[in-house]
Amino acid sequence: MWRASLSYNSGVMGFLGVGVFELFLIFAIAVVVLGPDRIPEFAVQVARAVRFLRNFATDSTKELRSEFEELMGEYDDLREELRGLRKDMDKDTSSVRKDIEGAQRDIRSATKEVDKALAEAEPIIEPGGDVPPALTDDEPADGQKPADLDGDR
Repeated sequence: MWRASLSYNSGVMGFLGVGVFELFLIFAIAVVVLGPDRIPEFAVQVARAVRFLRNFATDSTKELRSEFEELMGEYDDLREELRGLRKDMDKDTSSVRKDIEGAQRDIRSATKEVDKALAEAEPIIEPGGDVPPALTDDEPADGQKPADLDGDR
C-alpha cells in the first residue's frame, strides 16, 4: 500500500502508465537478476524491440490510412454517382408528372365537353322509357315513308 500511494501521489506518469518509482524498481530488479555485465546487452535488445514495434505501428498506420483513403475515394465516387442518378430521376419524374397533369387536363376538358353535349342533346328514350314516336319501326326518323322495295304497292 505504501508503494501505490508513493507512485500515484507523485503525479508523474511515465511509459504505459508506469510511474517513476515503478521504473526505478524494474531497473533495480534487472540489475539483480541480469547483473551489471548483461544490462547493456539487454538494453540494446529492448531498444531493438521498441524500434521494431514503432516501425510496425508506423507501417500499419500508413497502410490503414492508404486503404481508408482508397475506400473514401470509392465512397465519394459512389455518392456522386447517386447524386447524378437522383437528379436524373427527379428530371424524369417531373417530366412524367407534367405529362400526367396535361393528360388529366385533357380528360377533364373532354369530360366537360361530353357533359355539355349530353345536356344539350335530345334524349333518345322518352323519360317514361318509351321510344320516341319518330323512331318507330314503321316510320323512318326523317318522317318519310319507307320506299317500296318490291314494287308491289
